Amino acid sequence: MAGGKIGGKDVGLLILRLALGGIVIAHGVQKLQGGVSVYADSLGSLGLPYPYPLAIAVIAAEIGGGALLILGLASAVGALAIAALLVLAIVKIHWKNGFFLAKAASATGQVLHGYEYALACLAMALCVLLTGPGSITFKVGKKKEG
Repeated sequence: MAGGKIGGKDVGLLILRLALGGIVIAHGVQKLQGGVSVYADSLGSLGLPYPYPLAIAVIAAEIGGGALLILGLASAVGALAIAALLVLAIVKIHWKNGFFLAKAASATGQVLHGYEYALACLAMALCVLLTGPGSITFKVGKKKEG
């Protein structure tokens, strides 16, 4: 922020952080509402080890990481947590279904989700990780005197 002015990059990064943070918080809250054990069972059915601790870690990454992004606090930590869980989701859940978000229903009638949406969110997280949060953030610390 040169000369105290907020530029287009700062506004763009704020929009990106608010969108991604809101999306992942909503997904974390959805998992909580459905029940951690239910989500852990779905992770276990994918063959993932330690499904209950993993479920807690994923929910924490979504809610905590999303909050960090929205506030612009420790945004690299939040973005990295979100990026890690999205890579896991792409590799273990969505890759086998192809690229497109909604694929024809499976034999069980369940809609199969490809990896395009997770990939878009991963790209958003990596943008924040690589560029930082911009200058529009929640500030913590002492006020400058003068």
